[in-house]
Amino acid sequence: MTKYQMPPIYPAGGPLYWANDLSGILPDAVQTFFQRPAALTTEQMELLTMYLIYWLEAPCWHYPPGTREQLLAQAKAVTTRADFDTVLNACLALGIDPF
Repeated sequence: MTKYQMPPIYPAGGPLYWANDLSGILPDAVQTFFQRPAALTTEQMELLTMYLIYWLEAPCWHYPPGTREQLLAQAKAVTTRADFDTVLNACLALGIDPF
């Protein structure tokens, strides 16, 4: 399990962007996700899932009734890349693009 924590900060109600992470850990995970998916580690997948949950929890989004809770439950249950992609695609369908 990763020791990295997403900050509970939402400037102006919106989430912080992965590319602004100064540690380099999150940007590396995102770049691996897109450029070398087979090299994605378990820790990086956990980190990306935390990032997705962080985005879903941002107060700026206006979800259809019940959608926020459903997406958060799905995101918190992610164990595979396919699970992650399913939640990510549902987010994209709502106009929520964390990447």
